[in-house]
Formats: sequence, C-alpha cells, structure tokens
Amino acid sequence: MILQINIQSKLTRSLLLLYVLSCLFTACTNISGKNESNTAFDPSTQPISEKIIEAQKGVALNNPFVIAEQDPDGVFWGLRETLSSKLILGYTYQNIWEFRDGFAIVQLNGKFGLIDKTGKEIIEPAYSYPKTGMKCGFIAFEIGYGPTLIFDSTGKSLMPMVYGMTGFLPCEERVTYGHYKYGMLNFNRDTILPFKFKSAYLFPEGFCAASLADQTGYNSLYGLYDLDGNQILPHVFEYVDGFYSGRAIVKKNGKYGIIDETGKELFYTNYGRIDRFYNDYAIVYTKPENGEIKVGIIDKNGHEVVPAIYQWFERVYNFSEGMAAMAQNNKYGFVDTSGTVVVPFKYDRVESFISGIAKVWVGWRYVGYINRKGEEIISPDFEARDQANLRRYHNKYIIGLKDSIYHVFDYSGKEITSLNYERVGEFDTNDKSFLVSTNGKCGTLDSNFQVKIPIEYESLEIIFPDRIAAGKNNKIGIIDREGKVISSFIFDWIAPFQDGYKNGLALVGTAGKTGLINGYGNLIIPAEYDEIGEFSNGLAIVRKNDKYGFANPKGREIVPTIYDKIEPFNGFSAEVTLKGETYLIDGSGHRIIEEY
Repeated sequence: MILQINIQSKLTRSLLLLYVLSCLFTACTNISGKNESNTAFDPSTQPISEKIIEAQKGVALNNPFVIAEQDPDGVFWGLRETLSSKLILGYTYQNIWEFRDGFAIVQLNGKFGLIDKTGKEIIEPAYSYPKTGMKCGFIAFEIGYGPTLIFDSTGKSLMPMVYGMTGFLPCEERVTYGHYKYGMLNFNRDTILPFKFKSAYLFPEGFCAASLADQTGYNSLYGLYDLDGNQILPHVFEYVDGFYSGRAIVKKNGKYGIIDETGKELFYTNYGRIDRFYNDYAIVYTKPENGEIKVGIIDKNGHEVVPAIYQWFERVYNFSEGMAAMAQNNKYGFVDTSGTVVVPFKYDRVESFISGIAKVWVGWRYVGYINRKGEEIISPDFEARDQANLRRYHNKYIIGLKDSIYHVFDYSGKEITSLNYERVGEFDTNDKSFLVSTNGKCGTLDSNFQVKIPIEYESLEIIFPDRIAAGKNNKIGIIDREGKVISSFIFDWIAPFQDGYKNGLALVGTAGKTGLINGYGNLIIPAEYDEIGEFSNGLAIVRKNDKYGFANPKGREIVPTIYDKIEPFNGFSAEVTLKGETYLIDGSGHRIIEEY
C-alpha cells in the first residue's frame, strides 16, 4: 500500500519535519541515557516570549504540535494544535509556562494551577505559588504564606494541608514538616520519621537530616536518616550542609569534616572553615594565627592541592576552568590544579576565568584581560570607570572606552571595530543587540554593529517580548525590535503592571489619566482613570474622581465608579462603602443580601 499525504502548507511541512527530528532526537537520547532536570519551577525566569510561541523544547518533547497562543486583544492565552489548526484550549489564562512531563503551569488572576497537553485543567488556578514543577507525577502548591498542598497528576490532593514544610522529594514520595516538632511522612500519610525533632529537612541524595535539642533545649545536634527512617549517622553533628559535587560538609566536636552520598564520614580536618565544594574542589581557611587567616584548596578526598599559604582576600576564587585566584603580598595571581603559580601575583583585583579569559585590575584604576597563560591579550590601560568599563557583552565581545572611542574586541583580544558614540551598552540578549546614544538620542545596533533601530529616540526600554517603549518628542510609543512603529506616540509615561511586564500588560498615562495597554499597544482599559489596581479574580479596582469601581481585562467597567471605598474582589464578593454604609456586592455590582 502507498500512503499519500497532502502537505498543503510550508508551516505544516516545517512542523512535520520538526516532529520527525524530535522523534529521532528522543530515540538517540533514550539510547545514550536519560538526563532528568532537577530545576524547580520559577515563573519569574520563564516568560512567555511571543504572541504565538514556537514549540519550545519542553513542549516539543511532550506534544510537538501544540503551541501557546495569545488572543487578538493580547490578554489571554490558549493552546492550538498546529497540524489541524484547532484551538484545543480557548483563550483562558494570563500565562502558560512550558510543558514538563506532559503538564504546564498556568496563571490566572495572580494564582497558579496546572493543565495537561490536551488543555484539560488538572488543578484549578487557586494557589499562591508552585513549590516545584510537575515531577514524577507530583506537584506541590503553596497557599498564601506557608501552607502547602501536594497533588498527583490527576489533580487529587494527597494529604491534608501541610504547614511548615521543610522538604519535598516528589520522586521519593517524602515530605518533612512540623510546627514545634518535626518529622517525615510518605504520600500515604505513613509516619516514616516520628514527629519528635527540633528540625528536619530532606536532601535530594536520599537523606533526612534531623536535630535533637540538648539538655539546655537550645543547642541542637543533627543526625542523618535514610528515607525509610533508618538512622545512618548518630546525633553528633553541630552542622550538616547540603551535598555539592557529591560531598556534604559536617561539623563534629568543633571540627569540619566531609561525608559522601552514602553517608560515610570520609575525613575530618583542622581547618577553621571549609567552603562548599565546587567542581570537585573546596576553599579551606586556616584558624587565625596572630590575627591572620590563610587559604588553600582541597579536593574531594581531602588532599590539599593548593597549600593553605595564601592571603585571605575578598576576591580569592575557587577553580574555574582549572585556574584559582589566590593572593600574596596584597596582590592577586592564579594557580592551576597542581598548585603551580601560572599568573604572577601582580594584580590588584581579578575575576574568575570564563571562556578562557579573566579581567584584571592594575592599580585599581586600569583594567585589561589575560588568557590562561597569563598573557595580557587586552592591555590593562583602560580606565576602570567605577568598574564598569571593558565589559563582556553577549558572551562574545569585550567593549571598552578609551580616548572617547569604544573599542570592540573578541575573546582572543583582537580588536574588531571601534564605535564613535557617547554611550554603548547591552540592549537585548535575545538578538544580541546594543543600545547606543549620541547627541541626546538613542537607537540600537545589531550583533554586527550595524544600525538596527534608528538613533532618533529619547529613550528605549524593552517592556514586552518583541516590544519596546520608545520616547519621541516627550511622548511614548511602542515599536518592535526592528524599529517598526506598533502604536502611535501618544502616551506621557509607561510603567509595569502586576508582576512587572511579564503578563503582557502595562500602565500608561496621558492627559493626566491612567489606562492599561497590551503588547500591541492597544488600550484594553481606556486612559480615563486616576488609578488602576491589580486584577483579583478577573476584576481590577479602578478610581475616577475619588470614586471606585471594577473593570475587567477587556476594559469594560463592570461595576461603576460610584463607591467611596472598595476592597478587592475575592471571586464571590467585594466589600464596598457608599454614603457611609458598608455592604457586599457580587462581581456584577449587585448588592448581596446577607441572611442572619
């Protein structure tokens, strides 16, 4: 049989190719081994980036044909199945984050919930913050400040509200919490560790550290338990740190030591302090002798690879790319992992090596760059200018000002070009563009240092993804990254609204009044109010002529501005005051008759 497929559009062909490539990638990944991310969900670091988001990595691995899409008004988000072009989830949420394990965090009215890749709402957006993303079929949400609920992938709550949660390991189905006494439960609500401890917290490596108060009731000694509640190490530790590079620092009888991921005590030292391990090494500090502390570096087995003979200075650094910054005779240099001095001690300040180069200071006034051989690839004769000169940009270029000219270098120290502007700075990391200004006007350069946005604006600020607030003739308008005007220059000012600019909305002012715009520069709440508050359960408090009411995200004044005082809408009612009388109204402004 011959299967015939009519691929009618370039978009469909591209998406089909994406699907095939993702399948091949997944197959190769399964062969080479699974790498599971332990990164917790953080909405502040994962913005929705475009009107129609292309399939991100997390989305493509779960359903390569589903993309998040914003409504024409630029307010709400839904999901579209791209091959059929069917909107499988209507424009419902103010934010949709990327899919992980087949689920995505959603946000509505400042609250968080969960949907699956078909758009089905698994957990209603009613919670203050997600403690994690979906992992191993479980997710935890915080309610207000402190109380936490744990759900499974069907949205079922696994246990009553947990107060004072100190640890959550979804893959191990363990949680530690308590009030005055702490312990550990599994998701079947079985007590794994009795609730008798002064504190208890979990390590992802599969341990629970718990402390018992001594005779005074104040000082605590920690012991180590496995996730079945079996004691591994006795309660003899004054301090137990987390695991880094497979090692955790402990303190017993005033001495610092190291344990491995099996709980085995490896060694103890006479050092006055040990930093956390980083890249298999840790900085150590001697005990003060005649008021002086020396520093060195040990490896994971406790061997001193850099002897503790160097000065304790603020900018002593652990190994980065095989080079560690040490200090001697009040000057900095670098040693390698054998303890050999590679860069002489002659600099007044240094930064760690990144991409094979490090920034150095001479006399605190001049800066330059060296390579790992200690060669000065950019001569340290650029004025430091409050430490801001000769900076890295977009992990590709170094730009410094000297003799009123900005010099552009690559990471080998070769000068690529020079720029004759009053100021040069980073603008957008996504397209690797630069902000430049001259004669009181500013614009942008692309990654090849060609003019991208004409140098004709009084100000430029990225407010939404692909949207820039531009100032011209003392007015604010909206342009895109290419400089195309999206909305006219009619606003007097612009400011973030409710969670900054992440939700695609911004406050604007014109003629002394305030309105609300979306990412297209369209007014979704007209600029006729003295004040616009944050949305709560779909309604925002608006103030006009010292009277209050409610408006919805479409700009409609649902409750007229007639009240002397008004409280945020809680989803069922809002308390209002009118002519000295206080009562409740519903979301339509109708008075609620209270029965006693």
